[in-house]
Amino acid sequence: SLTDGFKIDDFGFGRDILQTNDSWSYQLTAGADLTSADKTAVGNQAKNITLATSTFLPTDTYIRTGTGDIELTASGNLIFQGGLAFDDFGTPLLVKTAVYNAGKAEAGNRYGSFSDDYGQFFTAAYSDYPLAGGDLAIKVGGDINGSIGQETTINNWLNKQGGKADAFSANLPTAWGIDFAKFSQNVGSFGGGNVDINADGNINDLTVMMPTNGKQVGEQLIPGDGASGYKTNVLQIGGGGQLHVNAGADIAGGIYYLGKGNGTINADGAITGSKNNSLDPDIFSLSSIVDLTKGPQLLMGDTNLTITANEGIGISAVSDPMIFDDSGTNFFSYSEDSAISLKSLSGDVRLSTDNRVVTNISDTTDPQYALSKIYPASLHSTAFGGSVLFEAIDSGSAGSASDIILYPSAKADLTVFAKENIGTPSSQIIISKIGMSDFNPSLLPNALTPIINFDPLDGTPSLAGDNIVGKLFPFQSGIFGSLAHAQTPVHRGDQEPVRIVTQQGNIENVIFNLPKKAIIASGHDLNNASFSIQHANQKNDVSVITAARDIIFSALRNQDTGVLEANEGAIEIAGSGDVLIQSGRNIDLGTSAGLSTIANNNNPSLQNSGANITVLAGLNGATPNYLGFENLDDNILKYAENYDEYQALVTEFMRQRTGNTKLSTKTAFEQFNNLAPSEYASLQPQFNNLTSTKYTDIIGKIKSEIVQFVQAQLNDSSLTADKALAIFSKLKPDEYLTIQPQLNALANQIFFSELNETGSASAADSKLGNERGFKAINALYSGNAWKGDLDLVFSAIQTLKDGNINLLVPGGKINVGLPVAGVTKQADQLGIIAKGKGDINAFLDGDFNVNQSRVFALGGDDIMIWSSNGDIDAGRGAKSALAAAEPVYSFDENGNLVVDFPPPVSGSGIRTAALISDKGSKAGNVALFAPGGVVNAGEAGIGGNNVTISATAVLGANNIQIGGVGSGVPAASTASLAAGLTGVSNLTANVSQMAQASTDMGKDDDKDGKKKKQLGTISVELIGFGA
Repeated sequence: SLTDGFKIDDFGFGRDILQTNDSWSYQLTAGADLTSADKTAVGNQAKNITLATSTFLPTDTYIRTGTGDIELTASGNLIFQGGLAFDDFGTPLLVKTAVYNAGKAEAGNRYGSFSDDYGQFFTAAYSDYPLAGGDLAIKVGGDINGSIGQETTINNWLNKQGGKADAFSANLPTAWGIDFAKFSQNVGSFGGGNVDINADGNINDLTVMMPTNGKQVGEQLIPGDGASGYKTNVLQIGGGGQLHVNAGADIAGGIYYLGKGNGTINADGAITGSKNNSLDPDIFSLSSIVDLTKGPQLLMGDTNLTITANEGIGISAVSDPMIFDDSGTNFFSYSEDSAISLKSLSGDVRLSTDNRVVTNISDTTDPQYALSKIYPASLHSTAFGGSVLFEAIDSGSAGSASDIILYPSAKADLTVFAKENIGTPSSQIIISKIGMSDFNPSLLPNALTPIINFDPLDGTPSLAGDNIVGKLFPFQSGIFGSLAHAQTPVHRGDQEPVRIVTQQGNIENVIFNLPKKAIIASGHDLNNASFSIQHANQKNDVSVITAARDIIFSALRNQDTGVLEANEGAIEIAGSGDVLIQSGRNIDLGTSAGLSTIANNNNPSLQNSGANITVLAGLNGATPNYLGFENLDDNILKYAENYDEYQALVTEFMRQRTGNTKLSTKTAFEQFNNLAPSEYASLQPQFNNLTSTKYTDIIGKIKSEIVQFVQAQLNDSSLTADKALAIFSKLKPDEYLTIQPQLNALANQIFFSELNETGSASAADSKLGNERGFKAINALYSGNAWKGDLDLVFSAIQTLKDGNINLLVPGGKINVGLPVAGVTKQADQLGIIAKGKGDINAFLDGDFNVNQSRVFALGGDDIMIWSSNGDIDAGRGAKSALAAAEPVYSFDENGNLVVDFPPPVSGSGIRTAALISDKGSKAGNVALFAPGGVVNAGEAGIGGNNVTISATAVLGANNIQIGGVGSGVPAASTASLAAGLTGVSNLTANVSQMAQASTDMGKDDDKDGKKKKQLGTISVELIGFGA
């Protein structure tokens, strides 16, 4: 060994005592060019530096110093030959070989507030707290081969104390330090010095440790006694540094720990798993399950670490080592700025949470193991030429999950970019989960408030680890989901969205839980990809979920019975704002839970009003023309504000012209439409005064959004509006994806208003036609590229607490349900339902089929459906279908239990109702427009306050219930039934009762529930058997 800065203690405890004075620097060169003035220059012959041990009596081998620098240079390899060795008697020994800079102890204040007597040999806190460490530089022309056989855990040499062991113990002051005699890794820096490692070849199984240390300098209850309580818990933190590792070929396996500072690890080849399949079974009891074959283990604290490679990256785990002591003091050393970034030029980026090799915890259900898997606050992963994959602990196993959870921080961010796919490896059975915690980080154990494992936390009787896990992990709902959120959302005020994007591949078989708005964009399909997104801000948060081709959830079947089963996949938005979900082709929700906005159901700190849902299917390379409305013909905008005023003008004009003061409006319009423009020229000024100005502000807002976006993108606030709009017109849709929800929300106000105004006018007088509506369609959805369908036959699109639902399928059909039931789900789990306040608007080109499902607006708002070339069919579902949704349990900001009862879902078909108190008992209106098809009330029926229908034909009019005014609805006729049926009066009476009950659904639930419903009687008379 070559050592300086230490002495062996005088009492035979085998302790290496760190000195307080300065120490030597070393320069070791193998294969030196003796003709060069540069002491580190090497010649052409490959010469190695080997840290070996005696074969006669194996002993540890070190190159170490304190404050001095170490510089190792070799023309060949650097080899660590530690691991298992045997003495002449066959006794196995663990031999350590290492290179490190230890720093020095502080003279006069070696142990801080603790005693400076010999008690330090027995108490964990009495370790060394080094400072002023020198730098370490390693440069080799060949490979660096670490010693995989050396012990990999760090808890044996990184001693910690702090916290309260039990109810009868003192609250111990916090401290952590280094026991150098037990250090067993390859490379180390302990006093804050930097480490720079370069190999022209491979770096194999190397372990590099750069921990921090925390010296207690607060005031103790009993001065000098670290086992007593404290008056003040004050730490002096040292260590960390800058880490730089570079390999000219591959980096395989290894463990890298940087407790504080910035680090880079780069491979010109790949960063991959160890070539050694398992650890030595004579040393490691877990050898059958632990290995480094997924990639290096990364250990971090208050750290920013960048990992780069040219040919792929594999990481076994990323962990905070201060939290995974299975039997001692634990706390998080992650900071709010802690982050890891991974970038691979080609190949895949593979991330896992298998850190058993460093934790030595074999039970993956152990709560301490769950905490040890937590990633730092921010994760940025980019695969420029491949995929980003999240691997389970045991690939292909159905029992070992690999949930990646990011440490909670207001500055936390998540970005995942890939040329190919993002998700779970195809060979893996279980679906991986990635989440960002929304728990209050100040309530987690930190260096000043540590916990001791198995100690109750917050007075609860559960284990400390269990209690923290329950709050830190976001994949929970209901009452447990409420506990996983901070009283004030962690990301309130955060305007930076999560970004998960593929260029040409899928986002598939993965679950994301995100506490802030997000942009999800797949270059191909979204396939069984679930997202739970929280809009943390009070208003104006928007999220985008888009696929260049399809958005698909599987329709799962029981392998034994073949029966369809629920798919737990879902897209769920909490909080307010807007979410845009769009596809290039089809959206098929399979048997998933579907699309929903849930307001504050899982987090009482969010707004009670949910987000709006906009679904746009079938872009097929096209995009809405958000500036199209600006160029609409005046005749489109004219009279949109108040059609009644237009009617009054025309009617009065024709009465004066004909002299018939009793001329009806219908006749007046019929005669007016036959006039030449010159014959009503006198009306033109008054028509012009009626031209709608209600869209002017909206069009101005659209322009403003676009101009501000372009100015921000170009960082040029002086850019004129005209220039900005011209630049925007040339952008590709994915280049302005971030503002599409805002643009859609504004454009839809004009678009749906125009469709509703056109259809309503046509319903009143079919001669008015639908030109105005089709001009609006052509303005926003010009061209013929649109092609794609929306299917939710076994699923649902819902807003649970307020929020509009806007469905846009300009080149296809919408299938809400099937003619026959296909999956066992409750009524409130199927269909398009606005359970609170909110309109349902649908625009499509083809058929709108409800079948066995439902389209309900239950908060007193409206339903409007426009099908340009298809039919609107209300379906054949049972009116009696009823589902009382399970109550929603949560905690409010004061910790009180809140129980919320969603409105019951009763019936099928297309209906509005008023089931929330602030809307009274008045149901919303229903407007159905099928200019090129029929509207069929079917068996399920159509019901609302005012019902307006414009179509080539209306079928099933006797099954349309109107609480107010009907327009375009033919009177139901029962005359043809009278001759052959008896009991008609009873049947008619019951239809009327059902109409009233449907219109006032929920108005008198308690009263109506006590009444026995009458049944209609149908008599069938056999009149013959035929010829």
